[in-house]
Amino acid sequence: MYCQEKYLAQEWKYENDKLIELITYTYKKGKHTKKNYYYDGNLNLIKQIDSTGWYFSNGKLFLDSTTEITYNDNGKNVIIMYNRDKPFSNHYYKKNIAYNNNNQIIKREENSDNQIDIHEFVYENSNLKFQKIKYGNNDDIKFEYSYNEKGLIKEQKHFIKNLLVEIERYYYN
Repeated sequence: MYCQEKYLAQEWKYENDKLIELITYTYKKGKHTKKNYYYDGNLNLIKQIDSTGWYFSNGKLFLDSTTEITYNDNGKNVIIMYNRDKPFSNHYYKKNIAYNNNNQIIKREENSDNQIDIHEFVYENSNLKFQKIKYGNNDDIKFEYSYNEKGLIKEQKHFIKNLLVEIERYYYN
């Protein structure tokens, strides 16, 4: 009976109880990915650098993305910037996500080479009430949600150009 050798699959490095580095390895013992984490004086995560290299036989890691997080009285803002100079990718891509104090997404903006997509979210009693989406120069798309007395989704309405195009209703036993 053959038993495959064991190897280190993941490695975590901590400093002052905070994760500062995570490395994953391939089954051939090469580095798969590496993530570095940075914190502010309040021990809030403020930066994450992701590297990858698993698709190369030499195991050299390349910068994949950088995430920066800022905090304010209304919540936090997360900016993810993808590296356009990494191998097999020459595309620009940036994601900006704003959260409220309940850690709910209130706005997500995605910028790519030729388009900006904007998603806005409105909550009522911690439930998502509206979602508005704008893809590039296209007209707005909107979703409207309603809930039953238990807080479970009851109905979802889908609008395009303010025209109702679909209703989904949910029933529970």
